[in-house]
Amino acid sequence: MTLMMMTMMTSNGCIRKIDLKDLQAVKIIEDEAFQEHAYNENEIKDMLLMEGGESYLFEIDEQPAGYVSFYIKNGKCRVESIGVRPQFQRNGIGKKLMALVEQRCNELNAKSIILETFERNIAAISLYERLGYEVIGKIINYYNIPFNGSRDAVRLRKRL
Repeated sequence: MTLMMMTMMTSNGCIRKIDLKDLQAVKIIEDEAFQEHAYNENEIKDMLLMEGGESYLFEIDEQPAGYVSFYIKNGKCRVESIGVRPQFQRNGIGKKLMALVEQRCNELNAKSIILETFERNIAAISLYERLGYEVIGKIINYYNIPFNGSRDAVRLRKRL
């Protein structure tokens, strides 16, 4: 089944393609999931409008629970952001969103997926490694605001 359709049901919610009308739902997720690291409305708008980009919202009982935004260019996928509201974390939503990214990459002939996260975000790094990603580098002072005392990021990649 291709994800060109607008909505996909899962066992505990629904994933649908989003656009600017969903900006506030994404903002809620950003604010709750990332707090002081959250994208502002203009940054979210830019992300939702990026060339070659796709964004998907995971809803549970019509409430925004998580989202992912990515773009594919020259056979490579870059995950711009993925977030899950704290009350919905540890329920497989991030895993389902990343599976969607991988499926879209396969449909669009992307050969790899790249993303960054805080070097001290052990939960995120652990999830990505369980999904087959490998750390391919460290980026010094990548973030403006530190997370657990560090502004550094790790870059991860999964070859498809």
